[in-house]
Amino acid sequence: MKLVKSILIVAMVVISSATFAQKFGVLSVQEVMMKMPEVEEDKKKLEEIQASLVADMEVIQKEYQTKFQEYQKNLNTYSATMREQKEKDLQSLANRMQEFEQVASQELQEQQQLLYAPVQQKLTDAITKVGKDNGFTFIFNKQMPLYVSETEVADVTSLVEAALGIKK
Repeated sequence: MKLVKSILIVAMVVISSATFAQKFGVLSVQEVMMKMPEVEEDKKKLEEIQASLVADMEVIQKEYQTKFQEYQKNLNTYSATMREQKEKDLQSLANRMQEFEQVASQELQEQQQLLYAPVQQKLTDAITKVGKDNGFTFIFNKQMPLYVSETEVADVTSLVEAALGIKK
């Protein structure tokens, strides 16, 4: 029984000393990321891609508007068969617009992920380096935790920015 108590006491001492030896850090990942010069370049590329997709969408919308106006203008002159065919054409074009919007949205998201992946990896590498170099047990993103004690964690934002070469 004494042996079990001794083992428990030693275990509690080891666990409590390990807990006190931990070092925690926080930073705003989003804030640091927005300061990285690559992000500005990526934003410009995404804006170009988005502008191109918008231009393509406008072509389809213009085609739809033109055909719809022609349909309305000549509605009374169309035979039942011709009217039905024009309505099918308009519906097909409307479906094409909707499909294009969905595909364009997906493409924009994919491009964003592709462009930002190297930036995110660079930031992750810098955070890892700061953590290892400065003996942090954990580094948390300020936007994610439910509670962070400002007195028991170190703000590592400036260390990560320095590791990335970001000047204030």
